Amino acid sequence: MCKVQAPKSFQGRSFGKLLSNPGKKFRQYAFAEHNWHDHEAHERMVRTTDFIYILNSRPHFPNQGPADALNSSSFESLLEGKDKNNLTPAQYDVFLAPRPTEELYIVKGDPLQLNNIIGNNKYVSIERKLKGVLRKWMEDTGDNIPEDLTKDWYTRDSGQRIDRNFKQRGEMPGVRTKAEEINIISGF
Repeated sequence: MCKVQAPKSFQGRSFGKLLSNPGKKFRQYAFAEHNWHDHEAHERMVRTTDFIYILNSRPHFPNQGPADALNSSSFESLLEGKDKNNLTPAQYDVFLAPRPTEELYIVKGDPLQLNNIIGNNKYVSIERKLKGVLRKWMEDTGDNIPEDLTKDWYTRDSGQRIDRNFKQRGEMPGVRTKAEEINIISGF
């Protein structure tokens, strides 16, 4: 759109044509990833029009967001509600540990993603399909699940800095597989 050549390290393809024709079919799937941001994390997601499938390779950790969010008044309210045992399921979800390794949600019927239907016989074919699509996307893009991800630099409850060598980082996903050099135009 800007008449600039994208660097080879940029993955994906332009969706510029959608700006003039928003109803145009562009992709069958949307992918997302959650990596380290103050806390050890590795989640991958694939979404269709109707379903979301999530793979969490660090299910033993809660999913509370970055440390600066933990020092907010809203998070303090969540901690207070947790202590008083009066949170809704959606509010308590940030503290849940262990978390599910896999999640599957119906987008329109469960917009808050509270009803994990993974393992539900009615949706097992969708579960298998999306799990395969995500696995293929990870392979095609050089994404991997390192054993030695960067560990937490802050506590997950108060956001306080953990006393350790903060210059030590673990392996970032895709480094070993040289993902930054892969730019495929796939059917996804």
